[in-house]
Amino acid sequence: MDAATVTGVLVGGIVGLVVGVLIGGLLLKLAVKLVARIPVGYLRACLVVLVGGVVGFILNFVVGFVLGLGAAAAGAASGGAGAMGGLQVVSGLIGLVIGVVVNALFVNLMIRRPDGGAIGFGRALMVALVHTLLFLVLLVILGVVLYLAVGPAMLAGMGV
Repeated sequence: MDAATVTGVLVGGIVGLVVGVLIGGLLLKLAVKLVARIPVGYLRACLVVLVGGVVGFILNFVVGFVLGLGAAAAGAASGGAGAMGGLQVVSGLIGLVIGVVVNALFVNLMIRRPDGGAIGFGRALMVALVHTLLFLVLLVILGVVLYLAVGPAMLAGMGV
C-alpha cells in the first residue's frame, strides 16, 4: 500500500468519524427530547456519542477477537469454516446489544435533568434504543437515495 492510499484511508476515516459524531449528536439530542423530554446541548450530545462510540468500538473489537478465535478453533477442529457465517451474525447481534447498552450507560452518566439528577438507566436505555433506531432509519434512507442516484449509472456502465 502506497503513502497516498494510506493518507486517503486516514483522511476518509477522520472525516467519517467527525460527520458520524455530528449526525449522531443531532439524533441523540432528538432521542433525549422524545424519550426523556429534557433539553440537552448539542456539544454534550456529540461528546456522549463520541465517548460511547469509542468505548463500544473497543468492546466490540474484544468480543469480535474472542469470537474469531473461537471460530478459528472450531473451524480447525471440524476441518471447515461453516460456522463462520453463523458466528458473524451472532457477533453482529452481540455488537448491537453492546452498543446500545454502552450508549445507555454514557447517556445516564453524562446527560442530566434540569435539577442535576441522572435520568435513570431505564430511561437512558430507551433513549439509546430510540437513538439507534433513528440512526438505522437514516442509514436505510441514505442507502435508498444512494442506490437510486448511483444504481442506474452502475447498471449502464455494466452494459445492462
